[in-house]
Amino acid sequence: MKLTSIVFASLVTLLTLRSFAADTALPVIAINEIETKDAKTYALWIARNNAVAKSKLGLDSYIRLYVGESAGKDTGRVFAVIASDSFATMSANDQRTTEEPALIESRSHLNTVRSLGPRVLLKAVRFDGTHAGAWLFNTRIVATDEPGYLNALNDLRKLLDDRGLKDIKINTYRVVAGRDTYTHLVSLNAPSSERLALMMDTMVTDAGIGGWIAGSAKFRTVVNNGTYREITP
Repeated sequence: MKLTSIVFASLVTLLTLRSFAADTALPVIAINEIETKDAKTYALWIARNNAVAKSKLGLDSYIRLYVGESAGKDTGRVFAVIASDSFATMSANDQRTTEEPALIESRSHLNTVRSLGPRVLLKAVRFDGTHAGAWLFNTRIVATDEPGYLNALNDLRKLLDDRGLKDIKINTYRVVAGRDTYTHLVSLNAPSSERLALMMDTMVTDAGIGGWIAGSAKFRTVVNNGTYREITP
């Protein structure tokens, strides 16, 4: 009995360490709401900013931009997103871009067309990947059982795959700093508006997915949701 207990405890420890290692390998993101009356000009300056960040600092697609489509209060709002492998790397890159002389002009122009709104830092707890020029279905939730909800998302993954929606990426992020009304952001990432629309049609008509939505309610409360699209030049 004692040996069995030791083996079981060792197995639990191993699984916990593996889970922690997998979690630390997932990306972190910063989402900054942007207040601008000229999103097109702002996006063009972000493109120039990104080009300099890549050529001078080796940072590829440093800032990505998204706009709310059918997103309630977020409709028409612009969001700047920075992704990194860790908050330490993100902070170091922020310092490098701040000190880069070639970005001084870009920052001065950006300051004339936008002001910065709320900023939130998040850590991915599930990450399937992203599409360039993506269309998103984002849901902000309050999770009462994160492990249970993540397991439920594995079931959603299978449901989507079985319905020809393997290209829909399921990404989930935990709020680390800047928390207000939600604890997690669940982002379904589609390669086009057509694929996002097909996914939404499937979710509101398919009995299996309807059952999943009802069943997952025990793990989370929905705060709000909406569709967004990438506008990075």
